[in-house]
Amino acid sequence: MFSDAGGHAADILRRTRLFRDVPDAVVDRVTVALRPLRLEAGTIVAREGDPADRFAIVEAGTVVVTSVFSGRERELGRLGPGDFFGELALMHGAPYAATVRAETDARLLTLTAAEFGALLEQVPALAGAVREAANERRAGRMALALDVEHHNIANVLEQRGLVRIGRAEDNDLVFPAPTVSRHH
Repeated sequence: MFSDAGGHAADILRRTRLFRDVPDAVVDRVTVALRPLRLEAGTIVAREGDPADRFAIVEAGTVVVTSVFSGRERELGRLGPGDFFGELALMHGAPYAATVRAETDARLLTLTAAEFGALLEQVPALAGAVREAANERRAGRMALALDVEHHNIANVLEQRGLVRIGRAEDNDLVFPAPTVSRHH
């Protein structure tokens, strides 16, 4: 099921959105630094709130990303071959923002936080690709936050019978875009 050949790891990287537009020399350099990590189903590889210690690419299997909102664990996504995680926390020196657990037996290709940081400093093309991926991930989190807010708004609606939305801070749901009216 799993291959240890460097060529296979390079193929995985080239299919990964993060490495699609970086030069082959960069892919080769990253491939050499990668370390395989086998996970049994149920294994937690990153825990929400823990210090970020690695960047990982899913080589095989499925991992589930979850976070706790309003006291409940919610699934944020499922990652499969070619998907990656850890870049956002490592870029900002922040703890993991979610828990990542192997849903099936899985294999990751990992870089330590130090290796990841050194590569970003030494390879501007990779740093740019990581920044772009992090911005996309942040945008996805904003959409998720609005979905979570939707559930809280339902409670407001039940209690008061109306929900105030708009750009102004005194609304129940605030949309800060200048094209949104202050109150609806």
